Amino acid sequence: MKIMFYALRPFDEQAYCEPYSKQYGIDYAYTAEVPTPDNLELAKGCDAVSTNPCLIAPEYLEAWAAMGVKFLPCRSIGYDHIPQQKAKELGMRISHSWYPPAGVADYAIMLMLMCNRKVGQILRRADAQDYSLNGKMGRDITRMTVGVIGTGNIGRTVLRHLSGFGCKLLAYDLYPNDEARQYAEYVDLDTLYKSCDIITLHTNATAANRHMIDTNAIAKMKNGVVLINTARGTLIDPEALINGLESGKIGAAGLDVVENENGLFYFNHMGDALQNRELAMLRSFPNVIFTPHTAFYTDVNVASMVESAFKAVRAMADGEQSPTGGAPVTEPGRAESAAALAQCPRLAAGEPFDFVCAGCGDCCRNRRDLVLSGYDLYRIARRLGLPPRLTADAFLQAGVCPADPFACRGAAPQCPHRQLTPFFEADACTIHAARPLACALYPLGQAIDPATAAMEYYVQLPLCGARVSAQEQRTLQNYLDDAAITARAGIDARWAVVCTQLSDKLQQAGGRENPRYLPAARRIARALYFDYSIQDDFYPQFNANTQALWPLLDKML
Repeated sequence: MKIMFYALRPFDEQAYCEPYSKQYGIDYAYTAEVPTPDNLELAKGCDAVSTNPCLIAPEYLEAWAAMGVKFLPCRSIGYDHIPQQKAKELGMRISHSWYPPAGVADYAIMLMLMCNRKVGQILRRADAQDYSLNGKMGRDITRMTVGVIGTGNIGRTVLRHLSGFGCKLLAYDLYPNDEARQYAEYVDLDTLYKSCDIITLHTNATAANRHMIDTNAIAKMKNGVVLINTARGTLIDPEALINGLESGKIGAAGLDVVENENGLFYFNHMGDALQNRELAMLRSFPNVIFTPHTAFYTDVNVASMVESAFKAVRAMADGEQSPTGGAPVTEPGRAESAAALAQCPRLAAGEPFDFVCAGCGDCCRNRRDLVLSGYDLYRIARRLGLPPRLTADAFLQAGVCPADPFACRGAAPQCPHRQLTPFFEADACTIHAARPLACALYPLGQAIDPATAAMEYYVQLPLCGARVSAQEQRTLQNYLDDAAITARAGIDARWAVVCTQLSDKLQQAGGRENPRYLPAARRIARALYFDYSIQDDFYPQFNANTQALWPLLDKML
């Protein structure tokens, strides 16, 4: 096995390659250059190509794949610079690095303190021997409210470390977790914007959250708000940020990342005209503290990033899931057969389950294996503000449910059974808050005993996503709670029981041999899926619909 390292820094990264090469039994080659059409040939004879964030064109992957490259271990947390769809088409596996979160978390807190205390202006004026006090008065963070957007490893560490400063803490995340709740109150984004003196970003970069901090978001914020970004530059609209700084709406900004930084950062551009107009403008503001994507840069983190590449390739070459997650060749999270399903490990609520979604969207593309329950359809319809029937007609296809012992078991042959591709735009789900149970469960499966309503969960291998550290002690119950599966478990259990009972009734009446089978099945589908007002709660309507259905079926069959 051999890795080709591109953009490997000889003054720090290279020192870690030799010991990790020996530890994991993987040879390596390297260049300090980023990949270009002129140096792709350097990867000949290598099984893997490792990069930092830089331009990776789809044709680069095609060239490497033709040379036999199978793995793409990134030396960065993010892998949005990799053309993921092309990698998937070529059967190339992607992995990202992992390093302890404290380095970036403490750097973000440092930027908060520096912005609050006007350290950037103090240092600039000191360089000119201006030691006066006028205009240098700072603010005390202990009297402020800090909002953390994104409560993954780094965001949670920010909250934990900030808790010692005495400031009020608010948080926002699509997947709230109990550890963060120990330190912060979860609120919606609008509440966070209007309530916080400091807002710090710690979420990943996706198509859905590109420019989440835009003109509208900034308008909702406090006057004089401090913005901190050590995550990804695309999270902030640079023009909106510049306008906010010019107007005084934004009091200060601490930026370790900016949009379109690839090709600029980590190179010496002394004397050059910057090919990034927004960055040049941001650097001119005295209340902007700018650093060139160095929040990660500690000895511990650099060593971890290099090791991650060796460790991931070793694991993937041995047929194991990458310890840092990524995109496997085979479709993750979906057992392809009953035999494969039987081999999936079962988990109890308290057992460890360290899966974390990486936000790549692969599990959402071209889904044709989703069977929606009536509750799923109701939630989507309510999200769209449309009646369930109209929602199904517009976005779903009716079809016969396959016999599925883990769901409705074909009780309603007309139930919506369709991919949700119409709701997947770019790399974002437009109905994420109302996503079906199968999506919320992913990569888990759920088995419900129709007699006892007891639930069992199993892991469909291989996994994708990322892994959390062992210190976090994540359990299956943590995952179910964060994905809001626990909150709906009673409805899902009742759905399985009722559908099984209805299926049994159809079979006892002769099944498809009964001339009244199809009319009865259509009436069942109507009761289970369509006869709901989105203005009222689902469960009382579901009970009323099914209670009325039984005597009607007695007459029909």
